[in-house]
Amino acid sequence: VHAGAQEPLAKIPVSREFMSRFDFDISLARIGQSDPRFTWDGRARGDIDLLDYVKGRASLLAEYGVIAGSQLRPFDPNQGNYTFEGSSSLRFRKTEFAGVFHHLSRPLGDRATSPTIAANTLGARVMRSFALRNWRLNTRADIGTVVRKRFLDYSWTSGLHVAARKPVSPSVGLFVRSDIENFGVDRAIANRGSQTGG
Repeated sequence: VHAGAQEPLAKIPVSREFMSRFDFDISLARIGQSDPRFTWDGRARGDIDLLDYVKGRASLLAEYGVIAGSQLRPFDPNQGNYTFEGSSSLRFRKTEFAGVFHHLSRPLGDRATSPTIAANTLGARVMRSFALRNWRLNTRADIGTVVRKRFLDYSWTSGLHVAARKPVSPSVGLFVRSDIENFGVDRAIANRGSQTGG
């Protein structure tokens, strides 16, 4: 998914900067259901602005997501989701426009060899940051066309992402995030409608 990736910057650098921003996170959550194939959902992600050239920036995102069950052993990784994304942007006044290449692959792990599910998407991104009273709103809209796929019926993707942040003290802040994504389906491959989640 694209959720949680690049956001607009509240403050634009005044000169070129190398590695001007980097965000890393790791999460692990227990899945609340009884199927032994799906017990844990883990993610590790790095999102880096490699170069900010003032008029825009070049960014790279890499994420690994794992679904683990308890079918063969207590912690049994059976699905790995790899995401790689590169983008380059231009700023026009307070709005940032970016071209994006997004790769997603979903191989099975610790199981008999099976074809890798994968998709490459070329798209566009628009980002803008707003001040609203004591809140900072970061908005991002994405749209892309799937240019290559294996064992997937997606034909295009779109998304709207909003993050609101408010400082409570110099070292504490409050944030709220909303993500909505839609995946268009190639009807020649699958007899189903577009898939929407949030």
